[in-house]
Amino acid sequence: MNGRNAKAIRRQAKEDMVEWLKSLLDGEEKDRINTRSIFEYAPKQTHVVNFGSVQLSIYSYKWFIKMIKTGKNWRDVGA
Repeated sequence: MNGRNAKAIRRQAKEDMVEWLKSLLDGEEKDRINTRSIFEYAPKQTHVVNFGSVQLSIYSYKWFIKMIKTGKNWRDVGA
């Protein structure tokens, strides 16, 4: 993967995170969230231990990047 593709994936991951977080909030809290301030409101923990193995935490920045790279839609995961 070249740098141009990686940059586009990271940009899309930030936009998806903003959309996800805005779907959880309402009112003026929703207006404060944008791609520049998303990491202030996003979960800090990127990995969890599940039955002795370390796995990627759902709805983290790295998780959104993984969903884009694998071609999966993040909206279909919670359903």
